[in-house]
Amino acid sequence: METDKVFDHVIKDHNLNSCNIEEELHIAATLGRELLLQNDSIREKNRTLWETNEEHAKEIEMLRQQNHLLREEAESKAKDQIELEKKSTEMLAKIKYLEKDMFDLQSLTIGMRESSQETERLYLEESRRAEL
Repeated sequence: METDKVFDHVIKDHNLNSCNIEEELHIAATLGRELLLQNDSIREKNRTLWETNEEHAKEIEMLRQQNHLLREEAESKAKDQIELEKKSTEMLAKIKYLEKDMFDLQSLTIGMRESSQETERLYLEESRRAEL
């Protein structure tokens, strides 16, 4: 008898479970559809993110290349600037040398002018003495 009670209980549970099975199958199907929709949505978001990531990667690479070119250009300009400064220093040294030469020439010119004036004065004096 005891066994019959357990058996009846199992049958009742089985009958209850049979009714619930249809509900559970319906719930499982609904969950499955929702999961498929979410999976599709996640796939689409993942694809979009992947494309965005690819675009950003290309942009980063392009910016790296531009940065490299700009650094090379800056280095080249820095070298040019150093050369220009070197040439400028050389030219300033030449200018100072020429200015010194010009000053010396001006001094000689003044000296020659003074000497010429002195010579002319002496000549005039000599000429006056000779006339007397």
